[in-house]
Amino acid sequence: MSVPEQVSLRHEWERLEREAEGSPFVSWPWVGCWLECLPAAIVPRLVVIRDDNRTRGMGLVVPRLLWRLGVFPVRCLWWQETGRPDLDRLTVERAGLLLGEVEAHEAWGAALKGLLQGGDDWDELHVRWVPLTQVQAMREAAGRLGLKTCVWAQQPNYRMKLGGVEGGLESYLQTLSRNTRYQVRRSIRLYRELGDLTVHPAHDESTAVEYFEALVSLHERHWRRRGREGAFGGHFMYEFHRRYVRAAWARGDVQLLRISAGSRCIGYLYNMVYRGVVSNYQCGFCYPEDPRFKPGLVSHALAIAHNAALGMQVYDFLLGDARYKRTLANDCEEQFWVVFQKPRWWLQVVDRLQARLHLIKGR
Repeated sequence: MSVPEQVSLRHEWERLEREAEGSPFVSWPWVGCWLECLPAAIVPRLVVIRDDNRTRGMGLVVPRLLWRLGVFPVRCLWWQETGRPDLDRLTVERAGLLLGEVEAHEAWGAALKGLLQGGDDWDELHVRWVPLTQVQAMREAAGRLGLKTCVWAQQPNYRMKLGGVEGGLESYLQTLSRNTRYQVRRSIRLYRELGDLTVHPAHDESTAVEYFEALVSLHERHWRRRGREGAFGGHFMYEFHRRYVRAAWARGDVQLLRISAGSRCIGYLYNMVYRGVVSNYQCGFCYPEDPRFKPGLVSHALAIAHNAALGMQVYDFLLGDARYKRTLANDCEEQFWVVFQKPRWWLQVVDRLQARLHLIKGR
């Protein structure tokens, strides 16, 4: 997509975004940085839904071949993703269509119809990690067009609703289980022996970038010690987030926090902020040798109390079934990987083979 095309798209996207409910993953800072960072060989297709000459919905798809079972080539469209695991580690959530004043099932019907009329160059459309309300609207629209809807996977999305915890840290701790509350309080006492516990939000772009770089360093060091690559490993991942922090900062859509005990750093949190919802995207912590210190639990607890005091509505841990998410949250919603299939007899055969192989592996 050329620079003039991106400028035109940004104008229309941001106009529609003001009308839409949306999420940070369909905000222009995220989408714009994604388009800027994609390899030149990957050219997304724009999906536009219009009514009375006015744009009511928008989305982006990327064509890429998927080898099912390593043998069967399936022509796929990937919704706001590329089909390349190295690039899709960004993990887009609650994306789907950016919708204005239109019903979801009508919008998905128009989007799917447009893709069907656009040519016979695809067999499957993959839309990853959308909530149940969107799945239901998508399934209804697909059924009317003769498309099969499959749910390939689902993951929990743990969240902390902040209503009732505006009273500060102790107010939040009272919502936790007895065991978790004990661990957090014990760790807080240990940290306070080193100095006052403080949340330092970045107040300007240069400090936000400084916190981001420090977070990346701590995060990658932690995962390298475990023999794995962290969330920012590779040029694409690092470059995307470096640009996103700057772009989102200009709109107030990102929050970088430094948590400290006196002069000692406990860790950093990288949060997306969007319409009252604070979504924790990544963290970087200093891990002491003493296991009684819990930098992650303490940092999140302080961040939750901090954001409750700011009047935020939700602290979102995003996708994943990590133990700390379960213990610190008070709400959970499933998100789904949805696949639409054209009526191809051979796709049904591949589906059955894949299901049988999974069943055998699970024995």
